[in-house]
Amino acid sequence: MPEEFTEEHKKHYQYAGNSNLVLPSDRSKSTRRGDRGKDAESLWGKIDSNQMGSNIRRHIPVKPGKTIDQELTNLERKQRRRTQQQRDKPSSDLGYKDILAATENSSDVVYRPRTRETRVVWDMMLALGKKFVGDQTPEVLVSAVDEVLGVMKNEETRDVEKKKLVEGVFGAKVPETEFSRMMQLAKQITDYGDKEEAEDTGVDADETGIAVVFGGSDSEDNGEGAGDEPAGFVVDDDDASSDSDSDHAVEPVQPETDEDDEHMVIGSNNAQQTTLRLDMQSVDAFWLQRQVAKHYDDPETLREKTALADQLLANSGLGAGELENELAELFDYEHFDTVQLLVTNRDVIVWSGRLARAEAEGGVEHRRMVEAQARAAGAGWVLDGDNDKANKSAEVEAAPQAGGTADVYAPQTEIDLEALAFAEGGRLMTNERWVAPPGANKTLMPGYEEIRVPAPEPLSAQDGGPRVPISTLPAWAQAAFPGVSELNAVQSRVYAAAFESDDNMLICAPTGAGKTNCAALAMLRTVGQYRDAVTGRVDVSAFKMVYVAPMKALVSEMAAAFAKRLEPLGLRVAELTGDAQLTKAQIADTQLLVTTPEKWDVVTRKGGDASYTRLVRLAIIDEIHLLHDDRGPVVEALAVRLKQSSHVRLVGLSATLPNYEDVAAFLRVPKHALFHFDARWRPCPLQMEFVGLTDAKHVRRLERMDAVCYEKARREAAKGGQVLVFVHSRKETVRTAQRLRDMAVADAATDAFVRAGSASAE
Repeated sequence: MPEEFTEEHKKHYQYAGNSNLVLPSDRSKSTRRGDRGKDAESLWGKIDSNQMGSNIRRHIPVKPGKTIDQELTNLERKQRRRTQQQRDKPSSDLGYKDILAATENSSDVVYRPRTRETRVVWDMMLALGKKFVGDQTPEVLVSAVDEVLGVMKNEETRDVEKKKLVEGVFGAKVPETEFSRMMQLAKQITDYGDKEEAEDTGVDADETGIAVVFGGSDSEDNGEGAGDEPAGFVVDDDDASSDSDSDHAVEPVQPETDEDDEHMVIGSNNAQQTTLRLDMQSVDAFWLQRQVAKHYDDPETLREKTALADQLLANSGLGAGELENELAELFDYEHFDTVQLLVTNRDVIVWSGRLARAEAEGGVEHRRMVEAQARAAGAGWVLDGDNDKANKSAEVEAAPQAGGTADVYAPQTEIDLEALAFAEGGRLMTNERWVAPPGANKTLMPGYEEIRVPAPEPLSAQDGGPRVPISTLPAWAQAAFPGVSELNAVQSRVYAAAFESDDNMLICAPTGAGKTNCAALAMLRTVGQYRDAVTGRVDVSAFKMVYVAPMKALVSEMAAAFAKRLEPLGLRVAELTGDAQLTKAQIADTQLLVTTPEKWDVVTRKGGDASYTRLVRLAIIDEIHLLHDDRGPVVEALAVRLKQSSHVRLVGLSATLPNYEDVAAFLRVPKHALFHFDARWRPCPLQMEFVGLTDAKHVRRLERMDAVCYEKARREAAKGGQVLVFVHSRKETVRTAQRLRDMAVADAATDAFVRAGSASAE
């Protein structure tokens, strides 16, 4: 039983019995409020405003062997990298910055969000539709979801019918929960069907502002008021029949220059430079800090960047170009207007700021000292307030040193870098018209058109020329062609140039024509130069060969194939990619390196140990038509780097290279080593059928493409042939296979694809 609470227990909790047990604190050393005085004490004259916060110290951990400046530089670099990554990170999981970026170029899209709220809902619908559309392009996704939204907004259709229509658009089963979610999102879109011209762009006016045309007047339609437009700009109005709502591109006018003037500099004109001139009276001691504060809010970052900018401006050893580069890096390559303003008014900012600080801190004597330093540095015009001398000083600063060439900073001719950029890449088509091969015919079908090109007549034995037997090769080289009695027509034609000469080669032949054996002949030629004819031993430490393939899978395949063929010669073949790394010792023991363009580009760019790269005697670039691709600059850099070495033989292989003569000139290939074989040299004749989809909507094109693919596959499978379908991703592989299966089941044509009694039939 619990103990009874008695009067004796209550005494233990009384204040009188416990108060003497509390230890009082010692307040003898504390200062009472009344001892400080009743009136507030002024700090006037005791502390300067410029000294506020001067004793603050922020320390960062410094690694052994590094200084505080190096640590600050590393921190700034990491901060810029994080800022750039955050800036480049898409705001949605669809791969683009915002939803308008995916719909602005889609002409078949009916709905475009016009408010901030509907954009969020529209983005959620796209994310939900992506689960059913699969790994498709944004155009297909937007087109499909747009059509689904149209189905949802049709009030005359019942929900059951809507679900069937949605599944027909997506081409997949839609669960009830996902369908209900999509219905709820569709109801939240309130601007569907709005046709106001003011909102056609899909962007709120309060976010982007309103376009204002300067210099315009009511007399512009009559050809007047042309002089009112801003100087140096012209309105592009070539298309007179365009709508009045269309945007007019405003482009800079190219200033007239003499034909003999070959100096072309990127920059603005002199009138724009004049507008950047500062009034020297407006620059005080804190002017630079205020300019930097426009871009950086953090106090510590503001203090550091202001101090660094002041040091760079005061460094007389930096020229105008070097100063501009340093300031651009300091401001994270973002605020170029501020950089240009600082460079243009360099002396004014430095000396006006110093004079203002000297007068505030040290009085008259300090100011006189700074004035003497300014006149000694040739900046006396800052003290006199002469703007004309300021302009002349800037021209002298930007001018080259004595004995130099023309002014490299004062712009003379403007060029448009965006117009010179090769934006189309591998999609560039320079042919004005396409001429069908002989025997080709065109057929119009519902939703698509088809062009059939018949297979060319096979090459006759007389046109192919005599075949070269393997016995023609030296005995030691015949081991590289096991089970082969003679070379085919293509290999026999290139035999003399590949095995009996050291000239650069370019071989353009169809797929399956035997270009790999042509590369093997070039390898044997290089091996024979380092083989002792008496002992038969190969000096494996005196040479190396490189085979560049475009994909890692092809690199692995070619490395395994050449390893078996060159093993009898005592040569070692190794794979060098991002996934298969090699040490320097392993590279030294390897005679043939099979690699990718990007990996070999990294290896050859290093300026350190080049002991194994200088031993390269043969470089074979497979699929060299990648020059006309997004990866073309890498392949071009490799070829240029290889051409600089006189002891490297360069061999290019390609299956599709229309301008082979231009590439041969680029690779310095002589005429006798240039080979181009058309489709007649193909060992297996190839008949081609090109299908062009004519549907306007992207989602309808996808459905039509699946239907055409099914018909082609069913026709070939019914003949007992084999079908291979290529798609652009692994997810699309699964989706296409499921679509073909569903079509075959619906058409009761599974017997054409699956043989009776096979495991697949089960």
